[in-house]
Amino acid sequence: MREGTVRTPCALSPEDLWKARSDIHLDIKLAKKERRSLRQIGVDQAEQDAHGNDILVRTTLLELPEDFVPTFFQKWVTYDQLSTRVTTRWHDEAYDRDHGCSVEIAFPAFADRVEMGYTQWIEPVDVSPDRCTLCSRTRISIKSDDTMPKWVCSAIEKVAELSMHDSLRQYPAFVVGNIVPCSIGVARPGKSRIPTNDDEQASVQKRPCFFCQCELLGFVRVACGRRVEN
Repeated sequence: MREGTVRTPCALSPEDLWKARSDIHLDIKLAKKERRSLRQIGVDQAEQDAHGNDILVRTTLLELPEDFVPTFFQKWVTYDQLSTRVTTRWHDEAYDRDHGCSVEIAFPAFADRVEMGYTQWIEPVDVSPDRCTLCSRTRISIKSDDTMPKWVCSAIEKVAELSMHDSLRQYPAFVVGNIVPCSIGVARPGKSRIPTNDDEQASVQKRPCFFCQCELLGFVRVACGRRVEN
């Protein structure tokens, strides 16, 4: 298993990034940008962590279009085998390392061979209340078998880790570039805006959802031989 850490600065306050970072509409937008579809499985569930604090749980399914996998690679993997089931557990308001978001990424077709996921949290920046750092601790494991030797699995793990880290580094910029300011009470450039009661009501109706990284997580990129450009 390979483990790594990614720390990426973001031009949003910790509170604003936590709200935007958990907005499923941004995830859906990113999925569409990369020619995929994202849908929720079931409804949000409530659980408690080891200390009795409430956490929210959401499961989503990320699917690829039929023509995503080049014909040459379809003898080894098909588009439906690369669908990912993502389960995330997070605290609604806490975002420090002790209350990090846990993300489990599963390939149902390769459930016995591939393990991926990461824990994510936000750290404030002392010099500015309007900036923060998004931190991620990643892990990836691909098991070998008779069809794939151990050294090949190790090579794929390394490439997958690099690709995952690249996607995690790009995410804060995507959020800043695509966030809808009025959804979290952030002023638009050149304009002054004060949060209203409608904003508060909307935040109650639309609970923060899971932090789906809509990236093509290295293993998929390796398997299908394609890298999506931003």
